Amino acid sequence: MDLSLLALAKREIPHLAVIPLTEAQTVWLSEAWRYLVETGNLPSYLQIRKSTMDRTGRDFDPFQIDRRLIDQKAIEITLLGILHIEQVRNILDDIDKLAYAIQQIVIKDYEPKDFNIHVIADELGIERHYARSLFMMVTHYGRFWQRASSQADGKPYGYEIFGMDVDNFDFYLRYKGIRSCLEDYFIRQGVSEPFRKRSRPFFRRPSQFTTTGTFPTISTSFINESRIAALENLSNDRFDISKLIRLCDELNVCYGNDCHYAMLALVRTLIDHVPPIFGKTTFAQVTTDCGSRNFKRAMAHLDNTSRTIANEAMHSPISEKEILVNEQTVNFSQDIDYLLTEIVHTLSINSTEKAPN
Repeated sequence: MDLSLLALAKREIPHLAVIPLTEAQTVWLSEAWRYLVETGNLPSYLQIRKSTMDRTGRDFDPFQIDRRLIDQKAIEITLLGILHIEQVRNILDDIDKLAYAIQQIVIKDYEPKDFNIHVIADELGIERHYARSLFMMVTHYGRFWQRASSQADGKPYGYEIFGMDVDNFDFYLRYKGIRSCLEDYFIRQGVSEPFRKRSRPFFRRPSQFTTTGTFPTISTSFINESRIAALENLSNDRFDISKLIRLCDELNVCYGNDCHYAMLALVRTLIDHVPPIFGKTTFAQVTTDCGSRNFKRAMAHLDNTSRTIANEAMHSPISEKEILVNEQTVNFSQDIDYLLTEIVHTLSINSTEKAPN
């Protein structure tokens, strides 16, 4: 495999993880990226399998690809994954073009505001769906946006309208390029080594579930591994967050296996579990008294929507015709991610304040 672009990125980002790939894994990643670039949508698992079968073979298991490179049931390639296989587009430069254009908007207006990535992409001569995809992939590496929405038909991958709060505003004022963001991220996460394979519940298909030994690393996630790693790496003597981490793990298990009713119960358990971290006894108090206006709004949405859907789904009696909940019904991942970010921030501040001089 020609690693010219990856090698260049590695020179610019010393702590960038370079992950060995087999030829079949490279083929799978390349097909996932090709489909996304050409259509603006994620491929299905079967679409990739069908188009790559002659090159990967029937015995190839795409779930063995390091999940830092591809996620969401082995169909959603990541920024790191693209760096490992892209040979033409300089995606890091393209991200910088978009981010620096937003920086100029921020500096000009000097206030947080919503922006339309399609408008910015048009001005820069970048394909809209390509820009939309890139801005989905950068979320783990900096506060590029706080909330997002889409008015596009057909539910394409990503969003075009992004909003920011004060933290995002400050992020863009200090922005020095995606390479700097990646280097900082990889240093913090220590991802020059693979994600730790923790003893955690996992099953790829219910029939393959086992209850003994150390389980393989999950290949798809409702809660991003970086959030769980941040919780694990916290040093705080005020709260035992082992149950919180376990709930995050189990949400990922259920998400990866389409256990949507179990997810509803776990989401409710999680948000009822964390209010003391914010100095509150109920999550309703968190939604009204804690954090920024945007945080309150997001948590109110999480509380109201998850409670309403869970009550209807879990407490309704059997009927002649059932409409089952699906992946969209339980898609609280953005609000949960926002909540976990604030938890890490709050516990980090408390730890710093208690640290000896």
